[in-house]
Amino acid sequence: MNMLETLAARAGLPSPARPSAGLIPTHPGETAMQLTYLQDPGHGWLIAPAALVRQLGCTPSRYSFIDHAADLAYLEEDCDAGAFMHALRLYGITPEIIERHVPGDAACRALPRWTN
Repeated sequence: MNMLETLAARAGLPSPARPSAGLIPTHPGETAMQLTYLQDPGHGWLIAPAALVRQLGCTPSRYSFIDHAADLAYLEEDCDAGAFMHALRLYGITPEIIERHVPGDAACRALPRWTN
């Protein structure tokens, strides 16, 4: 049983699909996950592993982007980022946010939009 499955069992939640190695903390007592919040002058996105977004059952809106090559999701700040962080907390994982500001348009704006 991996950490996410253990946390789900403790919380009385359904067991999630098995994650890929390295996507979530796997050591006992390690309950934080570092994520980047990217902000340009017009908007912001939380960058998260796309596989973990799927695994947690999150369904990002069309305002989020995906980098298929890097398997990263750029979760729109108003709804999608909050839903993802809520899902992490349900499994006992505390998001630690590092802010990154860019002066012009963020490069993620050129990525494909997330489609479910």
